[in-house]
Amino acid sequence: MEKTKNFAGFWIRHIALFIDMMIILIALFPIVYAVDYFWIDNNYQSISWIIVWLILDLIWFFYFACFHHYFWQTPWKMLVWVKVVNKDFGKLTFLQAIWRSFATILSTLPLWLWYAWAWWDAKKRTFHDLLAQTLVIEENAIWKKWVIFWNILIFILFILLTMWIVMLFMYAIENPEVLMQLELWNL
Repeated sequence: MEKTKNFAGFWIRHIALFIDMMIILIALFPIVYAVDYFWIDNNYQSISWIIVWLILDLIWFFYFACFHHYFWQTPWKMLVWVKVVNKDFGKLTFLQAIWRSFATILSTLPLWLWYAWAWWDAKKRTFHDLLAQTLVIEENAIWKKWVIFWNILIFILFILLTMWIVMLFMYAIENPEVLMQLELWNL
């Protein structure tokens, strides 16, 4: 007998994905900026950017895998009150979370068309949910007040941290002698 759950639909999942994408891109901006300014050599520019994007993809990949395994959702899925569960409505194994992250890449390849699978699937699963045998469900309403509180707190802290990192990088670029005095390059 299958449990009765509210499955998260196409649009609510994509709002969460969009928020995750924006936050990760904002967080990774200082890394990309620093690499562009300090590391990329004009002779090897295309190879350097390939390495940068591979590193960023790994960060992206493990961000989703770790959050889905340890917390059932990313911080920004909390904002729209959805979480990822296995087919028995339990917690994902780490291997299952990794497989789901990899399968997400497969879902995006043909112009994100495999995400549209959620429109006609009875459980609103996308292609990567089918491959990883996962479901995305709406959370219980009891938790909504706490979720809102923690999301606001996390969002404010994240914005403050991001602003601090961007200002630090801007200061370091304008004053490279400060970095040289720290002797970070001689480690």
